[in-house]
Amino acid sequence: MTPGAQVRVAPRVGAAFAWITFEANGRTVPRDPDDVLRLLGLAWSMPSEPVLRIEVPLAAVRATGAFFAIPTLLDVLDDSPPALSPDWRARPEHEHRSNEPWGHARDMLHDGAGLPEIIVDIRPAGIMDAECIGVPRIDWSARPYLHRSAPR
Repeated sequence: MTPGAQVRVAPRVGAAFAWITFEANGRTVPRDPDDVLRLLGLAWSMPSEPVLRIEVPLAAVRATGAFFAIPTLLDVLDDSPPALSPDWRARPEHEHRSNEPWGHARDMLHDGAGLPEIIVDIRPAGIMDAECIGVPRIDWSARPYLHRSAPR
């Protein structure tokens, strides 16, 4: 896919839980693929694969009573080799906000909070619009934040 290409996507049959981010409190989701991967804490190791931005109608999904959950470390563990080194960290108590009932992804460059994140059953969304935002230029699997003296 080329940057700017538009497609329509539908959730898979059966459980369709997706780890998503959204715009909140004036913070927008960037349109640069490297910025998206950095702020979502994604250890993307295939710089040749394009990144797609899928527009999930959260208000419509929420109105259906769909399942929403805050991501935890347990959501990224699996049995597939090689063993996954989880990058998620809980928001420290001083970062908790009653008007922000979601998690924050890890910023892969600086550590600390990245974009807001939740896990949601997206089946009620139906067919959604998606756009190819480009191919990342950086191999985020190196986890640049680990090269610092210590995480925050």
